[in-house]
Amino acid sequence: MSTDLSLLRRQRSTVLQGMSNSREQINILADKIARLQAASNSLQSSITALESSKSAIDSLSVDSSWWKGTNETKFYDRYATYQDSVQAYVRKSKDAKDGIDDEIRRTEQSRLVYTNGLNNLHSTLQSLENQISIAERE
Repeated sequence: MSTDLSLLRRQRSTVLQGMSNSREQINILADKIARLQAASNSLQSSITALESSKSAIDSLSVDSSWWKGTNETKFYDRYATYQDSVQAYVRKSKDAKDGIDDEIRRTEQSRLVYTNGLNNLHSTLQSLENQISIAERE
């Protein structure tokens, strides 16, 4: 019987170590989610401000009496280049935010897996504790 009790105690020790590791991973993932969420929120604020500025500049009206001939052509060419560049920057910023949001979802799924594993280990620990209690009485 002492061999069985010794085995149960080793199993309990292994389960407790697994629970500790799971808790540590859950905390690491929670910290990662918080950092990613802060980055996503900050990026969204920047995107909103950029789109607001872009909209204000896009809606500027140009008095054509100020621009004639070559100067007018240069202005409109540069203005079109500016619009394309800003639009590309907004698109890349949104893609980056989407990437961060995807990583948040993946990390939340990973945390859920660890949480479920921790719950399973807790159930296993309760079972082992009962078996140890019975073995000690015998």
